[in-house]
Amino acid sequence: MKKNVFNPGINWKKIYSSRLLKIMQLFGFLALICVFQVRGGNSFSQGSILPDEVTQEVVVTGTVTEEDGTPLPGVTIVVKGTTTGTITDLNGNYSLQIDDPDAVLVFSFVGYGSQEIAVAGQTILDVSMQVDILGLDEIVVIGYGTQRKINLTGAVDMVSSEDFVNRPVGNVAQTIQGIIPNLGITTNSDEGGEPGATQSWNLRGEGTLTGSEEPYILVDGVPMDINQVNPEDIESVSVLKDAAASAIYGARAPFGVILITTKRGKKGEGLSIEYSSNFAYGTPTLLPKAANSLDAALAMNYAAANDGSAPLYTDETLQRIRDYQAGTFKDETIISLEDPNRWATWYDANANNDFMDIYFKDWVGRQKHHLSLSGSTEKTNFYVSSGYYDQPGQLNFGDEYFKRFNLTANLSSNVTDWLTFNFRTKYARSEKQVPNAYGGYDRNVIWHGFTRAWPSNAWIFPNGEYSTSTMYDLLALNGNELNKTDDFWVTIGGVFEPIAGWKTDIEYNFNNNAYKQTRLYKTTYGHYPDGTAFPLNNSVNQFNAWFSNNDYRMLHVMTSYEKVIGDHYVNALVGYEEELEKNAGLKGYKKSLVTQDVASISTATGDSQIDDWWEHWSTKGFFMRVNYNFKEKYLLEFNARRDGSSRFENADTQWGFFPSASVGYNISKEPFWDPISAYVNSFKIRASWGSLGNQGVDIPNYMYIPILPVETNLDWIMGNARPVYTEAPGLISPALTWETSTTLDFGFDAAILNNRLGITFDWYSRTTTDMFGPAQALPSVLGTDPPEENNAELETKGFELILTWKDRISRDLSYNVKVALGDYKATVVKYNNPTGLLTRDPEIWYEGQVLGDIWGYETVGFFQDQADVDAHADQSVFHALWTPGDIKYKDQDGDGEITYGANTLDDHGDKIIIGNSRPRYNFGITAGLKYKNFDLKMFWQGIGKRDIMFSTSTNVFWGFRGSMWQNSYYEEHMDYWSPAGSDFGGGTDAYYPKPYILSEHTKNCQPQTKYIVKGSFVRLKHLEIGYTFPQKLTRKVAIQKARIYFAGENLLTLTSLTKLFDPEATGGGLGGGKIYPLQTVMSMGVNVTF
Repeated sequence: MKKNVFNPGINWKKIYSSRLLKIMQLFGFLALICVFQVRGGNSFSQGSILPDEVTQEVVVTGTVTEEDGTPLPGVTIVVKGTTTGTITDLNGNYSLQIDDPDAVLVFSFVGYGSQEIAVAGQTILDVSMQVDILGLDEIVVIGYGTQRKINLTGAVDMVSSEDFVNRPVGNVAQTIQGIIPNLGITTNSDEGGEPGATQSWNLRGEGTLTGSEEPYILVDGVPMDINQVNPEDIESVSVLKDAAASAIYGARAPFGVILITTKRGKKGEGLSIEYSSNFAYGTPTLLPKAANSLDAALAMNYAAANDGSAPLYTDETLQRIRDYQAGTFKDETIISLEDPNRWATWYDANANNDFMDIYFKDWVGRQKHHLSLSGSTEKTNFYVSSGYYDQPGQLNFGDEYFKRFNLTANLSSNVTDWLTFNFRTKYARSEKQVPNAYGGYDRNVIWHGFTRAWPSNAWIFPNGEYSTSTMYDLLALNGNELNKTDDFWVTIGGVFEPIAGWKTDIEYNFNNNAYKQTRLYKTTYGHYPDGTAFPLNNSVNQFNAWFSNNDYRMLHVMTSYEKVIGDHYVNALVGYEEELEKNAGLKGYKKSLVTQDVASISTATGDSQIDDWWEHWSTKGFFMRVNYNFKEKYLLEFNARRDGSSRFENADTQWGFFPSASVGYNISKEPFWDPISAYVNSFKIRASWGSLGNQGVDIPNYMYIPILPVETNLDWIMGNARPVYTEAPGLISPALTWETSTTLDFGFDAAILNNRLGITFDWYSRTTTDMFGPAQALPSVLGTDPPEENNAELETKGFELILTWKDRISRDLSYNVKVALGDYKATVVKYNNPTGLLTRDPEIWYEGQVLGDIWGYETVGFFQDQADVDAHADQSVFHALWTPGDIKYKDQDGDGEITYGANTLDDHGDKIIIGNSRPRYNFGITAGLKYKNFDLKMFWQGIGKRDIMFSTSTNVFWGFRGSMWQNSYYEEHMDYWSPAGSDFGGGTDAYYPKPYILSEHTKNCQPQTKYIVKGSFVRLKHLEIGYTFPQKLTRKVAIQKARIYFAGENLLTLTSLTKLFDPEATGGGLGGGKIYPLQTVMSMGVNVTF
């Protein structure tokens, strides 16, 4: 038997304690060296591995200008291979003391090509910088290193901080949404636009059917929670899209990598203090508008009549509604006619309320602040920052909010010529409070309740109390859910370079994430007309507490060697990485609080329950990369990684080998390109292939171990108690192993018209094999689910196109435009569904299925008279009775009967594919303009094609959904079929079918072509206008730079989608549209640098 290297029985604590001791001894030595250097000591300089050389100090001076001779301030000049440097002053002048008269100086400035100039004994060096509009010399962050953009062979996109700073949003996802093609960042259905809401990430479409397909997100090389990162701390974002670029991260990165680099102190710059603040006000982008209560009442009575039921609203109540709207009846309701000690509600009330407008505020303020200190000396650079974000909620009632505090510190010190000491730490504290619900539900049931409000319901009873038929008590009185997270990261490491070009990087990373959640379910009370109190919610109050603590450790060791031999460039890298995460938690509740003002488990006296958990997982990985180029013309890269995961049972299944290769050809460097080089300045073609594993699928850590689930409170009472009990373990999956994602990518990069026009194009095909799928069906008498197997396959194909135009008309005027377009389609290649069953509950796929395909019926129209009904095919499969105003479905096979057949691929009756729900043709348009001290930025984002078919139970769309207590009554829902000449409804050419108050209505809500809605949209996500004050004024008050700006988010939306839905928030935890609204935001901010 092969040894299980990740067996839970291994004493990980002992192993890691030993390794940690050695690591800390090493880094303690490094820190000691750093202290000597900071104090000015040079005790260790004599101990350098390299022999000391006699140096001759030289002072080099000069002026740096633009092409037209205009002095260029702020240019960075660094001695190549060192941190010695300076920057040019306002007149473009510089002075730099160097130790080697034969040194090479590197001149660099944003928007200009870098230049390397040998000093060669000169003391005066004047330099003219050439505009590099497309940034071909730009350094791009890649896996475990950097590369010049022109030498990339993989599919990599990069976004700089200039593209997303100063936006009045709460997290990184919102700042880069839509900027990069095929990077889908979408609203989470459970959170919507609530304070502190998170988003879902997807890169290049679906990659698996069974688990997470989010990209691997790293911040300064470690997998941080992206929602805890302060966007103002970010320097750049690199997106590694294809397997060749991502393969070096192995099993954590089958669906791409997001590399986020935070700011550092810049070489050659002195102390810099930056402060930025943003004050904003937000309002919901869209709230459905309630129908007039009289129109809603008439619609409900008509729906009841269509069901054969009695009218819900009596003539007396209808008249009272009319009188209230006319102002002749003052109260929103009366004493109930059925009970003299109750207030009339629902169909007996006479108000005219738009509850969505009542529940949400028009405008709510938010703020964020950022303060940073950065700089560098000859040997040390540092960056320290703090950030604060405060977003109150949009609800009119209750106390909801999100707050986050960030602290970041990055330090790097060249301790000796051959040793650099690095230290990074990040701390984030977030606090989020949301309203509670009842009966074990979360806040989604509140949004659900919002959509079911009847316009005739009172908001305020005649006695001055809030109506018990609203959600006020849940929002303002029921208690809150409070979530607190403390996320602490520390990285300590060193880079050794004993000889030029050979670097060894050792890092140890530690993270502690502590989470606490408390929920207070208060008993709330209402009062009858006679003043008697009665419980509204939670007749027995309760306090819940949840604590979890996660420790994560990562050891990273990497060595690389870089060498230029004539026209040949070689860079080789090998490394080792291991991770260990331990998760533990405790949760419980107790009922019957002594007082609701001091809520805790210890202040409760009733029933209680407690539970805990502990789990861990670990990985090990060996990786390597080789880069080669000849004259930067022929480019080659090879990556490989061997990964092991504790989530699988033995050495046969634990380990996987994942290689990749990519090639590039800078064809524009060939002599035969010279005749067109003035027009097509550069042109590179590239291709890549790679394979990666996926261990992030939706499986437990110990799936290969039979586990007895332990539960509490058995349904049976034994000994006057409900005991703890166990259930039968599920069948294990001993042979289960990695899913494997293999990607083929072809692309090209071009720069045209003096580098003003840039074009990047990629086509890719990604195939995921050995996906988890259902095993062969086993008899139900087995008593448990069969284990999963590696037996499914998915293929995703797509493309990305980026067009960039940048131009500088003069020193005072420049502009830029960027258009990003992406698309993909995923198809099931293999799946164990031998009958071709068409069903989504449970979720089952079939071979050849395009993900997102919508099966339904073709709509012919409405039945307009009984003769029309009698002449049409039999539709009794949905309901026995059909009348004018009902939907007429097309008889596809002409057999005189509408059916769904056996609901299989071979026998699907009259159903056809009527649309596809996946977003297609995602695009973003960015434009900028600078004129003297003024600047303008705007960003548009959208989806070119998306079909939405809301389910029968989506009351926000349908209005009537087959239950009077689950219906919605918005203005759009009043456009329903009604007989010609009616004083209600929309007539015979209405949008919606004839309504029914009970379940008969569902017969008209089958998936069908008439009610496929278009979810495409174009949205102005960001607009910003700024002004930078002249430095000749700001320097008088010791300010290097000062800028003021005005900005807006989600300012304009163009869509054909119904006004019931925001196109970016069509989902919901309990159904479409039952979601916290997104916001339009207006803001003002300042940026000041001292």
